[in-house]
Amino acid sequence: VVHEKMLARLSEVIPGRLRFFGPLELSMLCSGLMKLRYHNEKLLRRIADEVPHRLPVLEPSHISQIGYAFSALGYKDQMLYVDIADDVMRRIEDFTNPVELVQVVKALAKAEVVIPGLWECLVEAATSQWEEIIKGDIPSVAVQYLTAVASIDGNLVARGHPSANTQDFASAMCTVLLEKGDRLDLSLAARAIGSLGKLHRYNEEVWSPLLENVMNNIDHLQPDQISQVSLGLASAGRGHPIATPLLAGLSARAITIVDDYDVWCAANTMQGFAGLDKRDVKLFGALAKHLAKNDKLLEDATPQDIFLYIMANLVISKISAFEGQALGMALGALSVEIEGLLRRRIEELGQETTYGIVEFDDDAEDAFDIADEPEEDPLEDLVVRDELLISNARRDGRATEAEQIIFPAACRRGERSDCAEQLAAVRKICDTIGQGIEAWFGRRTAENGPFILAGVEVPDCPSIGVVAHSDGDVIFHSVTDAILGSIGLRDIGQYYPDTDPEWKGQSSDKFLHDTLKRASDMGFRVVSVDVTLVLERPKVGKIMPAVVQGLRQAIGDHRASVNVKARTSEKLNAAGEGKSVEAHAV
Repeated sequence: VVHEKMLARLSEVIPGRLRFFGPLELSMLCSGLMKLRYHNEKLLRRIADEVPHRLPVLEPSHISQIGYAFSALGYKDQMLYVDIADDVMRRIEDFTNPVELVQVVKALAKAEVVIPGLWECLVEAATSQWEEIIKGDIPSVAVQYLTAVASIDGNLVARGHPSANTQDFASAMCTVLLEKGDRLDLSLAARAIGSLGKLHRYNEEVWSPLLENVMNNIDHLQPDQISQVSLGLASAGRGHPIATPLLAGLSARAITIVDDYDVWCAANTMQGFAGLDKRDVKLFGALAKHLAKNDKLLEDATPQDIFLYIMANLVISKISAFEGQALGMALGALSVEIEGLLRRRIEELGQETTYGIVEFDDDAEDAFDIADEPEEDPLEDLVVRDELLISNARRDGRATEAEQIIFPAACRRGERSDCAEQLAAVRKICDTIGQGIEAWFGRRTAENGPFILAGVEVPDCPSIGVVAHSDGDVIFHSVTDAILGSIGLRDIGQYYPDTDPEWKGQSSDKFLHDTLKRASDMGFRVVSVDVTLVLERPKVGKIMPAVVQGLRQAIGDHRASVNVKARTSEKLNAAGEGKSVEAHAV
């Protein structure tokens, strides 16, 4: 039994002594907090501040333990995960232990870290280890990898960047399951089914031992396992010969243990059965009554839990439309009761935005007619708001392949005040746009510096340099100028003049950082940056990922969408003659 007072006292003492913690102690501390499920935001933030400084001396085992612990504890600040991801990419060859690598993959997948080339790098490293996995006695690692890769694949597909690497790796893990799937315990079998469903992979030989395992142990299934299996069957395994009898068993087991269901499992079980076109009114009725009558489930509900409640409520409301069924009428009353619970909890959270992303595949929509749209929407402003919020959701990495934005019923009934305020805030961001253009000329001399783009020195161009007061980084200069313009300030030369010796020879990222601070002090942040380089030579395609990453790191906000592209000017003007490089930033 853990004494709460002791943990509270430790939380006060540890921050002042972190500097004495070695790599092993630091990783053990994080693992201990995870095992105790002790989420103290202040303590976690202090540890997270310490980790980036320690990364160069941390072993792969330490990094994997720390990253996995923070993700398991639900730590939200992505800067920690971005720092870990950068370090892992730099020394990926050191992660030779499958267990350590899979912990990193799971942590970064859960945190939805977006860095160019990250997931391809991780999948390639993991794929190289699959022969070791298949030879060893560790089929559980294959399932963990499969779970993580399913998350990776979903993130990549949602952003329009599907990767063949993830599917190749899934094939490798299926080979492991084919040889050793019959040795998995019930929990791992359920996770494997859910992950195979997310990857939309079906092979009867792979699925058979997994489904038979579940069928033979159906009386031992827990709510999370039932939801995983039903979702997996809905996505990929519905054609298996034992799918139908298994679903009947899942329904009976779920009703038996309905009191053990939490928000997440209830909503996902409903979604799985809906996707299978199983209008199991008895099961949905049991889950609906459980959700409505146990309002304590909402006391500690997170925003994501609330969105899942909304999703479940949609399903319940559709079932209540069944004509001539007394149960349907009862479910309709429960639906209203659940809505009341939701509204009270939302008010307690004081959320400014009460929307979320939920997944429904085509079959679920057909089964319950969830995607119905009125011929005329009296709240046209909400349509615009939806589009903007979806765009922001994608930018923040929260979009999924099949997505809907669900708003509280209050908004749909015309209570627009909150919506109008939120729309005004979004429009403020959309209206705050600036443009910056920079151009530099010169040859490499003793006085002229090298050719630098976003902090990256361009290789193989010994004759090309820049004539500039600073280091002449055209990307940083153009972005700085664009930010100044977007917040209503004057051009870059007014704040960092070439007549001021303070800026002579300075790295251009100093201008950018100073300008970002000005913007932050005025209440702004960078949402999106798009830079177009115009140059004839040298060719910069090979270093473009590093250039994008350099700009992303300089901006320092993982939420910002950053893009850099290059083009020629078809032999026109100085850039076309190879005498200059231009950067246009928006």
